[in-house]
Amino acid sequence: MQKFVVIAAAAVLFSGCSTTSKVMEVGPDTYSVSSMAAPVRGGTGAARSNALEQANAHCRALGKYIEVVDTSQNTLNSYGAGAADVVFRCVSRNP
Repeated sequence: MQKFVVIAAAAVLFSGCSTTSKVMEVGPDTYSVSSMAAPVRGGTGAARSNALEQANAHCRALGKYIEVVDTSQNTLNSYGAGAADVVFRCVSRNP
């Protein structure tokens, strides 16, 4: 029984997911998006990448290009789960 508990705990710990928030408007033509990723999904690096992909997709949908204003990322636990926040603008390409 104890072996089963250890295996079940390891499965839960190392099973991974990642999640990315919806894009939120935080100012005039300025937006924010957040993401979290489990270690098996790439942790902090994957969280940053996922947030940037969501930001880029939002700007493309508006027919514009992304201009990153600020990024932050941090490790959420000792196993390597990570989070990232991206603040960005959608701008028209210069001629």
